[in-house]
Amino acid sequence: MLHRLYERSTWDELKMAFKGRTRSMIQCKANGLGLQRHRSLKRTTEQIREAKRVAMRESRMRNPQRVRDVQRCWYAANRQYVLAKNRSWAKRHFFGNKAARRCGATAEQLFGLWLRQRGRCALSGRRLDRTAHLDHIMPKARGGSDCISNYRWCSPEINLMKRDMTDAEFMDVCRDCMEWIGERIAAFEAGDNV
Repeated sequence: MLHRLYERSTWDELKMAFKGRTRSMIQCKANGLGLQRHRSLKRTTEQIREAKRVAMRESRMRNPQRVRDVQRCWYAANRQYVLAKNRSWAKRHFFGNKAARRCGATAEQLFGLWLRQRGRCALSGRRLDRTAHLDHIMPKARGGSDCISNYRWCSPEINLMKRDMTDAEFMDVCRDCMEWIGERIAAFEAGDNV
């Protein structure tokens, strides 16, 4: 019986015929009897990949909590690697990364804005690099929108100082700072203790 079954049946059929026995047990018994299976044609790489996809999909459907646990465990062990990989991607895809975080602007539009500003800060004129911030001309806190006409590139320091001020308010603060610094320098040169 084993002789006929072993040569013509699939492994699933063999497991059904010999309940309680594993594949290796069945194969070991057949090897002892000198039986050989007709080998099926080799699968292509795409067939193997598809079989793996199906098996993984079924595994995920059977136990989704286990999948989440495995993912969390892997991330905990490889957190630095993942963060470095994400930073590297964000650096290589600067405009795409900024566009992914903003609504209403594509990477091409942001790159066009960069070219119009010639890679310089809109407020200070400093040369920009990959640390540049995308600034709202009319701050969102004041009702500004997320559209390309309300964006400009700024150096990080300027953008962090400006926060939710309009340009006029920001310039007034800068002017006040310069006047105060000028007064302190004049007082220091005059010999007064500041």
